[in-house]
Amino acid sequence: MWQKLLRLINNTEDDLKERMLRSIILVGELACIFASVEIFLVMDVNDVMLTIIMLMILFMIGIFFVTFKYKRYELASTLLGGVIIFLVMPPMFILSGGIEGGASVWLALGVLYIFVMFSGLKMYLFLVACTITYALTYYFAYAYPQYIVAMPSKEVAYFDAWFSVLVIGTIGGIILKAHMNVFEKEHKLNLQQKEELKKNQNARNVFFANMSHEIRTPINTIL
Repeated sequence: MWQKLLRLINNTEDDLKERMLRSIILVGELACIFASVEIFLVMDVNDVMLTIIMLMILFMIGIFFVTFKYKRYELASTLLGGVIIFLVMPPMFILSGGIEGGASVWLALGVLYIFVMFSGLKMYLFLVACTITYALTYYFAYAYPQYIVAMPSKEVAYFDAWFSVLVIGTIGGIILKAHMNVFEKEHKLNLQQKEELKKNQNARNVFFANMSHEIRTPINTIL
């Protein structure tokens, strides 16, 4: 199964960013699973939070299917970015202690996604919308602290912060590493194609040179 998934990600016939999106989806699903485990082990089980995480996993599976089956990369990446940044991150921040835990670190994941997956006008529009959304989220937490679901204890808050840094740092590293590997493979493929083109060009030059010699020889004999 994992080999099949890796083949889907590394398929050079697909668009570069399409492969990156699939990598991000797989890593994101692993992050959701780790977050669910943390909730069960050290935090008070929050049904709303778990529901959001489970729905997010199902949504990412659907996005993965769309990119593979229908090749709708632009639509899939835009939908995934919109859902993560505007619908998932703000309530997760409220439900997981606000600034007391590691929720703030998870917000950085949305910004990283924008820089990796978007470019041009779309990137700037998402950055502006993301900045406004996160600012409103922090303002809500500041103005209405009674709605923030507090951590069970100080120890849990510190553990959540450490866990979030570890998971998000790992996710960011994997995404950047995958990005670099894809570019390296594309670079090697381009070099290989240039080398083959050069060899074909040299072979053609030799062929025409020989043909020119074969044509000149009988003409010189006649003259």
